Amino acid sequence: MGSSVGRKFSYCLVPFSSQAGKSSKLNFGSLAVVSCHGVKSTPLLTDDTFYYPTLEAVGVGEERIQFSGSSSGTRSGTGNIITDSGTTLTIEPEDVLNELSKAANNQVEGQRAEDLSGFLSLYYSNLKVPVITAHFTGADVNRSNFR
Repeated sequence: MGSSVGRKFSYCLVPFSSQAGKSSKLNFGSLAVVSCHGVKSTPLLTDDTFYYPTLEAVGVGEERIQFSGSSSGTRSGTGNIITDSGTTLTIEPEDVLNELSKAANNQVEGQRAEDLSGFLSLYYSNLKVPVITAHFTGADVNRSNFR
């Protein structure tokens, strides 16, 4: 299907909690125009069966943590992460996760809570978080855009 639509698609998903009557958009080919209000756009590179955006850094408040990527990615060396909108958790390389955890721990206001799962390390109650920004090539997406 890729070549039949010029290898282009776009989508804009309304929040799950949206009012009845609002619908999401999925467009192919020449109709794949990114046109939703406040939209952010970044190139997606392809290699085999995955789409790879390029994450340059993650911001926690005013602190910017560079993201060097992982061993994954495209053969060209760009497109350093795989995104999967059906996945609950995002898995980061350990060095990036450690830097993010340190930055969040320094800036989050709230009471630390015990991690009962043994899986996640940052639990808080009465939480106030700094702005978190994903810095992609050509698009900075901050926490207010995350649903």
